[in-house]
Amino acid sequence: MAQTAKDFLESAMRKLQSRDLAGAFADFDQAIALDPDFADAYIQRGIARDDNGDRDGAIVEYNKAIAIAPGSPEAYRNRGIAKRGKGDFAGAIADHDKAIALRPDYTAAFIARGLAKQDRRDFDGAVADYSMAISLDPEFPGIHRRRGEIRMDQGDLDGAISDYDQAIARQPDEGDDYLIRSTAHCLKGNFERELADLEKVMAIHKSAKYRNMARFRRLLGLRRLHREENRDAFAEEVGAWPEGWPKVVGEFLGGGLPEEKFLARAEKAAGQTPSEQRCEAFYYAGMMRLLAADRSGARALFEKCLATNEHYSLEFGLAQAELIRLPSG
Repeated sequence: MAQTAKDFLESAMRKLQSRDLAGAFADFDQAIALDPDFADAYIQRGIARDDNGDRDGAIVEYNKAIAIAPGSPEAYRNRGIAKRGKGDFAGAIADHDKAIALRPDYTAAFIARGLAKQDRRDFDGAVADYSMAISLDPEFPGIHRRRGEIRMDQGDLDGAISDYDQAIARQPDEGDDYLIRSTAHCLKGNFERELADLEKVMAIHKSAKYRNMARFRRLLGLRRLHREENRDAFAEEVGAWPEGWPKVVGEFLGGGLPEEKFLARAEKAAGQTPSEQRCEAFYYAGMMRLLAADRSGARALFEKCLATNEHYSLEFGLAQAELIRLPSG
């Protein structure tokens, strides 16, 4: 029996899953040759192009699909995703508007539009779209995390914690969620809850960088609560780490590196930019001063942390919170 256009499309999708790109595109071509008005074949070929970095080629495919099937919400949503990838956020939002008009309960289109609005710094609009997506499908992967990120940035810590609670309930092995929630707890002054989340990050996060960050923050948190851990054991642990910035931070927090030398080492990039390392160094040095009851010294270092303008650094936000908590004068 001769293969149909649908057969070739299904074969192309299987080949994509096995990373046989050449075979997949050959089957897409065959499907379209057999049925030039097969809109779904253009859409799926467009998705394959977009996934492999050819956004212009993807948009051409979606344009063809829309010309054939102007009532296809999938074609508009996927074209919007490609436009966002090119930085055309207004065009992306317009396409998602069309997809939602065609299918008012299209959860994925609300999420895609929320992402484009977030890129445009329309955070209220993004939260509204994520909230609509949650109302349509509260189990949609990652959607609570998306809204929680914005709520954190907007200072809605209770809302952020609630969203990360929901995210963790659905994906309990996602280390980033515990890390961000720990930060929200710290910003609110819920230090016991912060410690619990940091211990979870240390246990499950896939990135050594973030496991180390959690280790450092937990050490400082224990000291803040006057529950000192074994410094000798910490120093021995850090001594076994490979050379690099995390080891420098660990040596400083463990008491093996003076503040002056620590801050000087921050100027030498080791996997991050000097500005990122300065931001982290000023925060950790500020915390050490704070825990030693040197409030004026801590304030000066936290202010230097903010002067780096590393707004997306967790340490930047933590330094802001410590400055707010410090008494004036």
